[in-house]
Amino acid sequence: YEWLELLKRSTPVGWRVTPVATELLKQFDKIKQGEKELVEVLDKFPRPKKKWSQSCTHGEAGVGYTCGLWELFHIVTVGVVEWNLMIYDGEHLIL
Repeated sequence: YEWLELLKRSTPVGWRVTPVATELLKQFDKIKQGEKELVEVLDKFPRPKKKWSQSCTHGEAGVGYTCGLWELFHIVTVGVVEWNLMIYDGEHLIL
């Protein structure tokens, strides 16, 4: 649940993963029942093609993570910083 909340809050609104995370959070009681229920919810969203680029695999085909996963980690870390900057002005918590 917390990972989905993090994705929802730290990814740009127009980014493809944000509506997926939002829907998974809405349907959380359903999706935690099993894989079939999770797939039912995920089937509403088109899946990108998996690809490993030369730079993401360091030249070894099928090694490492997809570039999309690395990009997701990067976007989340930047988004967390942005989120923290939005709620703290240097002196006061702004909520």
